Amino acid sequence: MRAPVEYDVPGCCHLNVTEADLEVYCNNLPHKYLRNLSYLLGANTLADYRIRRLDVGLCKQTLFSGLPCQLVSVPSVFTMDIVHLTVLNEPDLFLKLFTGKLDVGDGDDREAWDWAVFYQNTPLWNAHGVTVAQTVPYIPSSFGRAPHDPSKKINLGYKAWKYQQYIL
Repeated sequence: MRAPVEYDVPGCCHLNVTEADLEVYCNNLPHKYLRNLSYLLGANTLADYRIRRLDVGLCKQTLFSGLPCQLVSVPSVFTMDIVHLTVLNEPDLFLKLFTGKLDVGDGDDREAWDWAVFYQNTPLWNAHGVTVAQTVPYIPSSFGRAPHDPSKKINLGYKAWKYQQYIL
């Protein structure tokens, strides 16, 4: 919620966000959601839809919007979408950290990243993949499909559940 100190990136700078700012944002959220949804659905062309989608942060209406009786209004019915954080976003970040595939900023050098243990170390990455594959017999079938060797299959059908099991 606090803006980084001495951070000056065009389009990314903002003042500190206070609790009062959050209260204002959350005030009358169901009405704001319906207004944004109406704006999105009012697009006349695909190009207009794409622009509006980015403007409001929505891509379509939820299935719950079509229910005839809503005891709890949309979006209040939803909790924070934490599944993307723990199942997709964090694993992706960790893999990029360990393999040295994050974007490099000015004055930064992947060679100095001591956490990028697999960066330019193909034998270690392959050995890691073999180790992951060897865990399969020890993962209960109730967990669904176990993760495959990430050195071979991370980009070939690693679903969210496999991703989560692999990271954990």
